[in-house]
Amino acid sequence: PYYRAMSSFLIEGFIALLKNVPNGSLLLLRSSIENQLKSILFLSQLNISERSYGENFKTLQIHLINNSFEIKKKKECIEILRRHYSKLSAISHSATSVNSYNIYEYYSDLINNTSLESCENSWLDVLDQICRYSTYQCFDSFKNWEYFELCELLNLAFSKTFSRKLAEFFIDGKKF
Repeated sequence: PYYRAMSSFLIEGFIALLKNVPNGSLLLLRSSIENQLKSILFLSQLNISERSYGENFKTLQIHLINNSFEIKKKKECIEILRRHYSKLSAISHSATSVNSYNIYEYYSDLINNTSLESCENSWLDVLDQICRYSTYQCFDSFKNWEYFELCELLNLAFSKTFSRKLAEFFIDGKKF
């Protein structure tokens, strides 16, 4: 259920981005990150807090205790997503401190203070991390694939160079 919510928020957020509503887009991206984490916990059959991203993050950190290369890469992805979530939370929390007498100024500032370029960069980085984590999650399956087929699949989300490195890691165990 959380994966579907994450995907839905990504689609809605992308539409908001296309309609030049960067803050709305970023808030939906934040919700997507939150549901990505819940999805990971759900698949790992771990406890999920419906109210606290921080609790869910701690639960996953405790679960990812193995020091294998695959786990280290997963931790990197989760940490980058956590940093994005924190940044995006600032937008959400600033929305709750609206002075009702200056509502016009508030929305005007909100529109003018979020650049489309920074919004797009956040989007690209979050999507990259979600794809990377999902790829590392498939480690056991990917190590049985043919090298060229795996490279073609990975090329859909990543550069050719990174796809080759990932394929070599999955199939031959080469670290990058």
